[in-house]
Amino acid sequence: MKVYYHPVSTTSRIVMLYAAQEAPDLEFQVVDLLTGEHLKPPYATINPNCLVPVLEEGTFASPRARRSSSTSPTRKTRRRTRRTCANAHASTK
Repeated sequence: MKVYYHPVSTTSRIVMLYAAQEAPDLEFQVVDLLTGEHLKPPYATINPNCLVPVLEEGTFASPRARRSSSTSPTRKTRRRTRRTCANAHASTK
């Protein structure tokens, strides 16, 4: 198995720490984010999202999971929630 990563990426660091303890037989490949290597066709065929880290085994590549936009609160929702909480707290005084 091969892990494509870059040390600058915080999500890559988590994978690297886990792999160092649990899967020492992994092969590591640095993808240079600073030069845009992740946007070029060789890497884009492995991961169409052009993100790191990616775990590749044979012909299967598993990019990191992305949070669904429908489940994450938007800035407007968070602001409204804070305002509502502040108003509720102020009305109890």
